[in-house]
Amino acid sequence: MAVYEHTYKQYAGPLTPEWSRFLIIPRHAFRDVFKSKLFTAFFVLCFAPVLVEAILIYLHHNTQALGILQVRINNLVPIDASFLSSSLTSRPRWLS
Repeated sequence: MAVYEHTYKQYAGPLTPEWSRFLIIPRHAFRDVFKSKLFTAFFVLCFAPVLVEAILIYLHHNTQALGILQVRINNLVPIDASFLSSSLTSRPRWLS
């Protein structure tokens, strides 16, 4: 059948909500990027320093957890401006 003989009709299927239509490009891009196990491992590994810092902040302010772990607050890293600014540098002070 020749192209000029086709009759085209408007799509009659279900439509996605308007607010989510712009997400189609990132959805497919993320799916392609995360097919790589190496990249997925690297992505997860990037969250390790943030997780360690969050645990340190939690332990510093939770006396019940310190009691269960039998850790003195003096043995923990002080949570102050230098701790928070160290997360912006390449290597935190408490890892040295």
